Amino acid sequence: MIRGITFSEQAFYSADFAHYQNFFLNGRSGITKGCQVTHSGGTVTIGTGFFIACGRMLCVEEAETVEAAQGFAEGYNRIVYEIDLSKENTIEEFRQGKIKVLDDAGLVQEDLDAGGHVYQMPFCHFQWDGAAVSGFAIDAPTLVLDNIFADVSANFEAVNQQFMQWFDGKKAVVSGMVEELESEGFEKAAVKTAMTLAAGNWDAESKTYSFEEAYPQSAYDVGIEPVDCTAEQAEAWGAMVPMGSSAENVLTALGEVPLVDIPVLLSVRRKQEVSNA
Repeated sequence: MIRGITFSEQAFYSADFAHYQNFFLNGRSGITKGCQVTHSGGTVTIGTGFFIACGRMLCVEEAETVEAAQGFAEGYNRIVYEIDLSKENTIEEFRQGKIKVLDDAGLVQEDLDAGGHVYQMPFCHFQWDGAAVSGFAIDAPTLVLDNIFADVSANFEAVNQQFMQWFDGKKAVVSGMVEELESEGFEKAAVKTAMTLAAGNWDAESKTYSFEEAYPQSAYDVGIEPVDCTAEQAEAWGAMVPMGSSAENVLTALGEVPLVDIPVLLSVRRKQEVSNA
């Protein structure tokens, strides 16, 4: 069964929208507007605004003030917003999210888009001596378009470097194998290229079509054969001296040079210099 989502008369569930946001935010969580985090004496305040935690969007409609009585412990403290999808909301009450105080640096961040239930987004951490906040630091990132995909670029560059290192290593191994085979007299495979003998590229005086400049006869063996020719092209091809009958890599016309283009397959093989020593 395939369920329609963004279609008329079809339901658009909260999990659908959360997946959409989490995907296009590249899995990032953070503040999208406002939510200024401040402290004064023995309280911490999160200002009005919007934030997203693992694809779930939340709005701070009125500033939230967290007091010591809500769970501050002497020493390290961290304030997070905890989403718990195992709880059930009602029309009257939102039960799946709340501000929570932790007394250690550990976070529960299950993937809510893959069956997880609990995700804690950190807002700040500080020290508490029983009377006042000290060492206060903000943890909640601000989401902007410039930084959402910054880690993707960094990861791509790292993966690309790893691949190039792997490729260079394999290339060296293969090159060594080729050199070993060549030293034993094996020839490199011919490289075949489809091309056209253009009617205008013949030397009318010598009646030749030369490949010598690109593939010197001293270094290359060049073969050539017609492919997919019309009757006229086949007739023109038949009035040529085959490649290899000359000291150079050239074709020679027996009569007038062809007046039509001829499609051919060029086969080029580098000659091997094998020592007899």
